[in-house]
Amino acid sequence: MVRKRDRSKKHSIRQRSNDDFYRIRIIMFLLSKKESTKAELQEKAEYGIHKMHRIDLDILLEKMRERKLITKHPNPHLKKSMLFALTERGVELATMIKDANDKDPLFDLDAFRNVKSLGLSNG
Repeated sequence: MVRKRDRSKKHSIRQRSNDDFYRIRIIMFLLSKKESTKAELQEKAEYGIHKMHRIDLDILLEKMRERKLITKHPNPHLKKSMLFALTERGVELATMIKDANDKDPLFDLDAFRNVKSLGLSNG
């Protein structure tokens, strides 16, 4: 009997190696929206978050909450939905990214690739 490879585990491992890439995009998305549901996070192709599996996004959002970058609270409009928003620390990080000069060495890193194309730069 030939076993099929479990591709979901391989993808999950690869996905988690890019956590900072997605963290930055979530932070910038929340900066532009103020607060958002998980479904809204995954709708916008412009931010690249839509490529994440739901479970990977759940794990990443929880890690971001533990690091005090975002908050999570019940959505008053939808019973089973949660809203995510930036904390003061998250806003500070987003503002640093937004205000950075395009020539900043941060933008040479893969995690920061195309961040300035999200339409949030001052430059």
